[in-house]
Amino acid sequence: MSNKKKKRNLFTHLQQITAWKNDDWWETCTRDEKKSYSPFMINRFLSMDTELIELVNMVQHYQLSPKENYDIYMEVIPKKKRWNKYLKGKKDYNKKDAEVLADHFDISIREANYYIDVLMARGEKSKIEEIKEKYGELYND
Repeated sequence: MSNKKKKRNLFTHLQQITAWKNDDWWETCTRDEKKSYSPFMINRFLSMDTELIELVNMVQHYQLSPKENYDIYMEVIPKKKRWNKYLKGKKDYNKKDAEVLADHFDISIREANYYIDVLMARGEKSKIEEIKEKYGELYND
């Protein structure tokens, strides 16, 4: 086993702010570890928590240094282990699926992509396949 200290990164900074709350954390960080503290990314991840979204919204309006951002969150956020699902950006949709749903429901491609999201979230991908089968050759790959 190695006694090597694990390098601090964005996720360890987040744990420190929310769960660990060690008083001397920032002072014991190396220069590179301090550089890994990105107020933008910290705000982004903390905003995924509905309890913190208003606080994050207020804090992000100010141009704060990483240390100032860290200090505010350390003082204000209560100590609590948190897990928030990270919301990803736009998804790549199967264009043919979106076209089929758009034609079938007489809606826009954008709305069809939303329908695909809903159906996939419900575990109903088979409904998309059923609709595609109704149109047969028109939308086959």
